[in-house]
Amino acid sequence: MKLNENVLAGLGREFDWLNVINGGITETSIDLFQNETGYEVIIFNPAFQEKNYHIEINGETVTVFATLTSIIEARERDKNNPIVPAFVHTFPIPNTVDANRIEAIFEDDELKIIAPFRRDIDRTSRKLNIKPII
Repeated sequence: MKLNENVLAGLGREFDWLNVINGGITETSIDLFQNETGYEVIIFNPAFQEKNYHIEINGETVTVFATLTSIIEARERDKNNPIVPAFVHTFPIPNTVDANRIEAIFEDDELKIIAPFRRDIDRTSRKLNIKPII
């Protein structure tokens, strides 16, 4: 009997949720894509919502981290409680990306970071002829 891939993906998410309910943490998946307009980073973790994610652009890097809601609430009650991120990842910003136009969207339980290419860079392709040494 062949199982539908969507069924298996759904079961995987259910197991992740059970892990969280039992006090564990789910694994965060990160996908990086390049298209004709720039880069797109897709971050997914079923335990995190928009309010859990934090993004900082610092010089030539983008740092994404997530904190659990219960930890943030504990910090609000007692300022001495440290906030330890459940997830941290740093991405370099290539010189071909316009750092001022980087944006983030939370949609369909996924955090999407869109890093568009700079407009002042020529991206046309061409063939080079090799010159013989005379």
